[in-house]
Amino acid sequence: SQSVIYVREGIDGEEKLVFDPNSLSEDGTTAVINTFYCYDAKYLALGISKHGSDWQEIWILDLETMEFLEEKLKNIRNGSGLQWRKDNSGFFYSAYPGMEDTHGAPKLWWHTLHTDQVKDKLIFEHPEDEEMMVYANISEDEEYIFLYMAKSTMPRNLLYFKKLDDDGNFRPIVDKLEYEYLFLGNDGDKAIVKTNENAKNGRIITIDLNNPEKENWKELVPEDELPLESAYGGGTLIANNHLVLNYIDDVKHKMKLFDLKGNFVRVLQLPDFGSAYATGRQLQKELFVLFTSYMYPGTIYLYNFDNDSLIAFNEESLKIDRSLYEVKQVFYKSKDSTRIPMYIMNKRGVILDSNNPTLLYGYGGFNISLTPEFSQRGIMWMELGGVFAIANLRGGGEYGKEWHDAALLEKKQNVFDDFQAAGEWLIENKYTTQKRLAIIGGSNGGLLVGACINQRPDLYGAVVCAVGVLDMLRYHKFTIGRYWVPELGDPENPEHFKFLIKYSPLHNVREVDYPPILIHSADTDDRVDPGHSKKFAATLQEIGKGGPLLLRIVKKAGHGLGKPITKLIVDMSHEFAFLNRALEM
Repeated sequence: SQSVIYVREGIDGEEKLVFDPNSLSEDGTTAVINTFYCYDAKYLALGISKHGSDWQEIWILDLETMEFLEEKLKNIRNGSGLQWRKDNSGFFYSAYPGMEDTHGAPKLWWHTLHTDQVKDKLIFEHPEDEEMMVYANISEDEEYIFLYMAKSTMPRNLLYFKKLDDDGNFRPIVDKLEYEYLFLGNDGDKAIVKTNENAKNGRIITIDLNNPEKENWKELVPEDELPLESAYGGGTLIANNHLVLNYIDDVKHKMKLFDLKGNFVRVLQLPDFGSAYATGRQLQKELFVLFTSYMYPGTIYLYNFDNDSLIAFNEESLKIDRSLYEVKQVFYKSKDSTRIPMYIMNKRGVILDSNNPTLLYGYGGFNISLTPEFSQRGIMWMELGGVFAIANLRGGGEYGKEWHDAALLEKKQNVFDDFQAAGEWLIENKYTTQKRLAIIGGSNGGLLVGACINQRPDLYGAVVCAVGVLDMLRYHKFTIGRYWVPELGDPENPEHFKFLIKYSPLHNVREVDYPPILIHSADTDDRVDPGHSKKFAATLQEIGKGGPLLLRIVKKAGHGLGKPITKLIVDMSHEFAFLNRALEM
């Protein structure tokens, strides 16, 4: 039900079991959602989550004795980060005021190993703004500690720093929330930072930490015509004293290597078009690259800087016969004539006779780019004879800051227009017909399909809406919804209320014939409250016509994080059974 953690001694050594999370619960609903290794791999901090919660406890495993330390840290949400000191004396981490209390914001703490959490030292808080989240990043040479502060999911933050062992106050580099500033590493006393200030596609700058004022900043790698993928998980980092910069080229990754002087070295040759996520350390020579695409299950490669080669380190055992399938990228025009990309997958030899059951997926928000990744849903859908399409809507990061900004606040309708135009294109190009076109989306994608079935119930033959944000007038009052306000809008702002009420799925249900609808949620979702799905289903039941309408609430599950394979199989089985009947497959 849950992935198991192994350790390998050296690059080619034997693998041995470190920890099996399946031992934590009989039903597999307790998961490891984060792993934080110390520098010399003596300790491993594990983020333990129950029932799909974003809340986690930090357990610390001694990798020499294979025993857990006594202390367990609480009040920590997924994404809070953890930074070890190299001497293994402890780590920095961010925690909220109390468990399940998302009012206020996480503060930065220091935890000394082998002590109780109540003895932890408060390192930094932002008392002037109780909503400001604080996270730490230590330079690999342990000379500096940087603070990353934000109060929303938008790519903009404050950046502070100080000498790591200095007891003085943190010094601001950036103290205004306008742009993104992400510390990648340092070259002595020069910090290397990714930013989108004066660069809608992102650029790399250096900041002299002895004179960090903006007029002293220098450009290291200028803005490219391609947008830089987000750092921290997006594959943009420093490894082996090389800048590894991950660009997005028409919705596929392109990795470029530079030296620390900003000189271009080479393009890293990937196995095919797809998504690549790199990980490595500035002062170590290894660079690992996870590559995945629609027909390529995830394979981890070790990159050799000397001969520019990728060597398979850990290959996925699932083998796909790529000759059986066809993947192509098309471009279509949205309502305002904006050119929108879309990937389409189908078995080879599909006949364009307007009769193929077609499943269209979209997201369109929060600067998230839908670059090609392996999709079990896509493979199974094609095996059933269907066509699977993924539309790269505005609101994502596929074409940089402007692409994201084009769907913020009052411009959110652009996302719905883009998605509806994708459905119309598939019909016009004889892939399918209205009765055999289904749409699916989750979370912000749940908002997407919820709005689209209200605006165009005549366009779709079936709808799957999962863990969606559906009440746009009260979403900010639940869980961490207030952090989405700069993206979606503030319902208590009269000007924002005007555009939110126009598309809010809950408030735009009409007395019209709706297609069959399956709404998914989970009873312990603490990111998007299940109340969204319940209220939307109740309103559709009361006002809407057509259907059928199905509401499915999964027990002991959350927004999707840490969901056991057993539950994922059941989820997809329900989806496919529903779609099979709705589309008469």
